[in-house]
Amino acid sequence: MELEPDPDAAPDASVDVTMVVFNGDDELSLSYLNAQAGQEPRPVLFALLRDRSPDLMKRVLRAGADELLFLPLDPGDATRALLKISETRRREEVHNVHNGGGMIVSLVSLIGGTGVTSLAANLALALRYTFEKRVAVIDLDLQTGGLAVFLNLEPERTIMALAEGTRKLDSIQLESALSKHASGIYLLAAPKRIEDSELVSDETVGAILDLTRQLFDFVIVDCGTHIDANTVAAWERSSHLFYLLDQSIGAARCAWRFVDLVGRLGLPGVEPNFILSRFVPGHPISEEQLSHTLAQPIHTRIPRDEKVLERVQLSAQDLWQVAPNSPLAKSIEDLARRLEVGSEANNGNSPNSLVSRLLNAIGART
Repeated sequence: MELEPDPDAAPDASVDVTMVVFNGDDELSLSYLNAQAGQEPRPVLFALLRDRSPDLMKRVLRAGADELLFLPLDPGDATRALLKISETRRREEVHNVHNGGGMIVSLVSLIGGTGVTSLAANLALALRYTFEKRVAVIDLDLQTGGLAVFLNLEPERTIMALAEGTRKLDSIQLESALSKHASGIYLLAAPKRIEDSELVSDETVGAILDLTRQLFDFVIVDCGTHIDANTVAAWERSSHLFYLLDQSIGAARCAWRFVDLVGRLGLPGVEPNFILSRFVPGHPISEEQLSHTLAQPIHTRIPRDEKVLERVQLSAQDLWQVAPNSPLAKSIEDLARRLEVGSEANNGNSPNSLVSRLLNAIGART
């Protein structure tokens, strides 16, 4: 509906975008545009011109127009303009609400078989189910790509969609690369082809993490057992860096090597904690012995439960659908609770925040 512009009209807070058509009376339209630009709250202002007069275009921009479009209106031009404005607004709002962003949690081990991937996925699910948090999981175990398999997802797009090209990463690109799990968590999957993993740089990983933490309450990163510049980029951005070990002499020795590496890297504010995974009571190597060897307490103990994990995989369901009251599920919920308490203390985020409302609209590919 086309309305006669009224420069003295009060602003309407429900209006996000105002389109001003220059259809003969340029002075009236310019006056209205200028008045709208000075209002609070200020809508996004589109000026629709019938001719490409350089003088009129300059006057329109000086009057406060955010975008110039020309009649007859091209749908492609209009869509690009709206997306650009939407992205700008999204960045501003997310920055204002999050006060630094969500919490990045990285999990790593130097030995296989400790359950890094299963814990990364289950921790994300616990945060989602138990605390209704917005959670993303990022698979930086690029050659193995186990997270998609564990979550029973077949992603159409992977991290490669963000590693290709020269455009600066924005939330629209990120959203299109995410795969949504039935639980509501989001996965950024590893490349489908092993050789493509070499094309993912630490600069790309850093940009992905910096943006993802602005959109989610928690970002869980599966760093696998391979250490390179990509995993270090995740560590240096992490609020928590967890190293997984089991009850073996080899695991304790590798944990020491990991501590030595982190110390030599000199990552500011990064203090690794240890998770004793697949814990078995009565094992010859006890939790106390490992804690003494590492010269620090074990942060979390995850019990061994191969039968439950096998049922999870065979049923194509998650742990909370198969065995929600199992000791395994309860231990992961306890870890999630400790992280959630720390997150609330640091950020003071409300469950009704703009980020939550924003992500309700995300329809990432499954």
